[in-house]
Amino acid sequence: MPNPDIIRNTLALGAEVDARAFASVNVFDRGVANYSLSASVGLFWDVPAMCHGYGSTLTDDLASLMATAWTAAGALGGVTCGIDEADLFYIHSDTETFTLWALTANAVFGFSTAGAGPAPAHPSGGWRLTATSPWQRGIVDQPVLVVDTATVPGGFGLPGTNRRVQCLPVWLRKRGVIADSDDVFSGLTIEDADAAVANGVRWLVLPDGRVEASWLSAAGLADVTWVDETMMVLLGFVGDEASTLNVGCRVQVGTNPAAPFLAPSRMASWLRSRVDEDVSVARMADGSHTSSHQGPYDGWTLRQRVDGRVGSTEDLQAHLRRFWAYALPGRPMTIYPQWGDLDSLTLGSMDTRRHRDLADAQWVGGGPGTGTLTPYDLLVTGEADARAVNARVGGRLLVVRGAKDSNEKREDYGGRQLDQFQDVELSFDADPSR
Repeated sequence: MPNPDIIRNTLALGAEVDARAFASVNVFDRGVANYSLSASVGLFWDVPAMCHGYGSTLTDDLASLMATAWTAAGALGGVTCGIDEADLFYIHSDTETFTLWALTANAVFGFSTAGAGPAPAHPSGGWRLTATSPWQRGIVDQPVLVVDTATVPGGFGLPGTNRRVQCLPVWLRKRGVIADSDDVFSGLTIEDADAAVANGVRWLVLPDGRVEASWLSAAGLADVTWVDETMMVLLGFVGDEASTLNVGCRVQVGTNPAAPFLAPSRMASWLRSRVDEDVSVARMADGSHTSSHQGPYDGWTLRQRVDGRVGSTEDLQAHLRRFWAYALPGRPMTIYPQWGDLDSLTLGSMDTRRHRDLADAQWVGGGPGTGTLTPYDLLVTGEADARAVNARVGGRLLVVRGAKDSNEKREDYGGRQLDQFQDVELSFDADPSR
């Protein structure tokens, strides 16, 4: 379900990250504890993949945390949660109904801030409370719902702990369990290398491209101190960043945007699909024609205004030079049509699911007449096709920087006397390998 609040979204570009040099390397410490990446690390599709692999550590996903809190409170049976075929968030109890209390945190998941329930019986059994509005896109910043049941009338928190997570789909996906096309980084991410999951450690990328590490303040963890300078610089840290308290979490944020990630502060000027027919045609002596072709190939053309050093919201001139070193022609890249949000600068609008055309929607729960035709699940979203706006919305695009794209990128301020902004144009081919 499209979120009507996403209107002035800004995109992001993620370049491939080659982490093979960091295999088994002690990249950072926390006090006397040393942390190394897996010996099997290789190529990450982008910085978000390197941080969290588009998912959560087993037992730290939202459904697991809710189930733990439900049992600890003494409620009967079990509880789970997810996104349904209409792309709405739900909470499902298998044994007893429940009521959602009135809280502002409800809006993060699409529930009314006035509360909801009791949860009605569900055709598949149990009781399910489904949100009536779209869930909040962007960073999920420590929301805790409160519910009560007949067994626990005094209410308790779901989940019963604080987390800062990249976005809701990332919180719902279990790395190494969901087993879809994006679940290829389990055991390899920075989150996997960091402190025990009980400490609530999460790594994410902010709307402006900086990397953040967060953890439960009650865990008493020491700050990250970098051992490997190359990794430190790649992720945008300078080495003197200190954590700060944010409600129930401590957060430590890099000073600069991560080098392989470009998150401009302006909306895209142009992001449109194209088809490369790649056909050669020759006219014969008798007037007939012969042709050969390899295509058609899908692709994208992007025109993006990137702030310079003067009179701009965000100076990305030096960062753009670093980014080009990773965004090489012929190499995998990711376009996030929704990343930042000019109406929500701190949380952004990111949705890390892949784009799916409405024409490729799949039947869920049966076929025609019994099932539901939907383009939504935890891997994909058809939001881009659900409405027409100047700035593209919806899921991420898996691309390769095009073979016909220019191999040379120059600083070019269009003859302006002030280095206010550059207009960058890129050509991408769709990447069928992912």
